[in-house]
Amino acid sequence: MRVTRRQLLTGAGASFLGLPLLRSVLAGPDARGRAPAPRRPKRFIFVFSANGQPRKLWFPSDQLPFQSVDGAADARVASLAALPQPELSPTLVPELSRFRDQLVLVRGLDVMQLNAWGHYAPKVLSGWPLQGQYRRTLDQVLAQSPVLYPTPPAHRSLHLLAQGPQSLEDPVSVAEIDGVATLIHGLQHPDEAFRRLFSSPTAAALGDTRRVDSERRILDRVLGQYLALSGDPRLGSEDRQRLAAHATLLDDLERRLLVSPTAPPTTCGKPGAPPHREPTNANMAATTEAHIDVLAAAIRCDLTRVATLQLCSSTDIRPYPEAEHGPFEAGHHLLTHITVPESEVKLGYINRAFARSVARLLEQLDAVEEPDTGRTFLDNTLIYWGNEFGTNYSHMASGMPVLLAGGKDVLRTGRYLDYRRTGLQFTARGPYVNELTDDDGGYEWRGRPYNQLLVSLLLAMGLTPADWERPDEPGFGSYGDSGGAYVLGDPRAPLPGLLV
Repeated sequence: MRVTRRQLLTGAGASFLGLPLLRSVLAGPDARGRAPAPRRPKRFIFVFSANGQPRKLWFPSDQLPFQSVDGAADARVASLAALPQPELSPTLVPELSRFRDQLVLVRGLDVMQLNAWGHYAPKVLSGWPLQGQYRRTLDQVLAQSPVLYPTPPAHRSLHLLAQGPQSLEDPVSVAEIDGVATLIHGLQHPDEAFRRLFSSPTAAALGDTRRVDSERRILDRVLGQYLALSGDPRLGSEDRQRLAAHATLLDDLERRLLVSPTAPPTTCGKPGAPPHREPTNANMAATTEAHIDVLAAAIRCDLTRVATLQLCSSTDIRPYPEAEHGPFEAGHHLLTHITVPESEVKLGYINRAFARSVARLLEQLDAVEEPDTGRTFLDNTLIYWGNEFGTNYSHMASGMPVLLAGGKDVLRTGRYLDYRRTGLQFTARGPYVNELTDDDGGYEWRGRPYNQLLVSLLLAMGLTPADWERPDEPGFGSYGDSGGAYVLGDPRAPLPGLLV
């Protein structure tokens, strides 16, 4: 049981009336003989890219030794170690594939609504897929959770965007402030992000500081009452020992509250400030690298534990001169609507550039965080690289591309999970009717509800359904009309074979 400040203060007031704090409450479950809880990731990072992934380039070959997953229907698994070196797939480049034992590749997750086809980035983390359905996103649930932040953080979440010279669109993150949906746009300039992280406390951090100061004043008063009582000659020796123990406890709590939530550790490896660059197409490769460097430094310095990194905007139109054989005059978005083999090849080059950016992030977090255990920052972070569309040309949200990394001891890593219901036989054509085709509209064998991934991630981070569910909304996100095409099962259950 985690003891909150409110519980401590309430206990302090009760002790003033002669009721001592219970040692079993203070000691926690382990002191009562229970097994310790499994290690949970300390941090969550979402990396976004847009316009879908060409299926033949994103997923490995199906010619793999698959096995059934824990007896679950329509769930199979193969080891990523069985895939050929050096690339897991044409998109998942060698720089990324070298982390294969720390990755999970997931196939067969569908946004269930039939008309969830528009460019709408928030749906990836909210589970509400229709444009204008602004609901809180998973990252913001975590950012407000005491599970991740038992004490006030410097920054509850960090949001970065490599956009380039185009109009601002809906971001991936939505918060709810006083019941009102609030869009959280990413910072486009790494130098601004650096300055705000390492130099200037945010308004949120200032609010946390004021709350901490208020708690300190309360503790000072209660501690003074304890010390006054300790000199009362009527107190017996046993009560005197109890009061001394309580005073020591409150003194320790006060010292922890004195720690400034905006001060990075002196040994965290603060990077040099990146230069300011204009958001031109020619500068976006360097801007993306600087964003990743700033993000990794923020993680190492524990300035935040929740972050999103948009490698592009939702309707991304950049030509990608940094990609192999780039630039591409048609631009990223238009290439997805030109259904000829040459366009697919160019899309593959763009997505390989994204993969190298993800690899750069993993490399920077693959440094030892805990010398006594050897665990790295990557081990202690759950990273999700996702997309608003599926593995197709048609901008449908079926077969969503999902790559997870890190999350040691929580994710069953080194695996390729496939949830497609390949035994289905349908003849009608439509967005979620599953004739397997490679060269036309991009339809995929029907799989499982995508929302089940979001529930799995929340559970992996140590939350319970009571921490995020709304009345009459079990699970996470919308489980709207899919024409009866999906078996929902328990909306609170994780994906089979994903979690330890």
